[in-house]
Amino acid sequence: MKLGEVEKAMLAGDRGEVRRAAIAQQIEVGRFFGADDFVPVAQAHIMADTESLGEAGVATAWMLHEMTSRDMAPAALLLNTANPIIAQGAAFAGLPLIDRFEVDITQAIKTGDVVHVDPASGTVTVRSGP
Repeated sequence: MKLGEVEKAMLAGDRGEVRRAAIAQQIEVGRFFGADDFVPVAQAHIMADTESLGEAGVATAWMLHEMTSRDMAPAALLLNTANPIIAQGAAFAGLPLIDRFEVDITQAIKTGDVVHVDPASGTVTVRSGP
């Protein structure tokens, strides 16, 4: 991608680690979509209601992708209720996601349990640990 002076400085870390990581992620997204360069932005509208973002928010969706690229992601996401942002993040990261269980999944799985996830059928089997 073609980078302007501001983007080059950010990527070099001249404006701090957070901005370096953010621009590196944006470059990755741009390459994924085949973009040649960034588009100048004069104005932006960001919608951030809890119904569309939930507590986890957009940052978690991007983090799922990053964790997958570093081989640090969980084998699957098991959630009582997944919001659209998390679902998109899981899809983008290639992570299986199952939600809307008949029981509270956070209470059903205990430390040491063996969990088998079958994303195709949407089933989770929990076997008590030793």
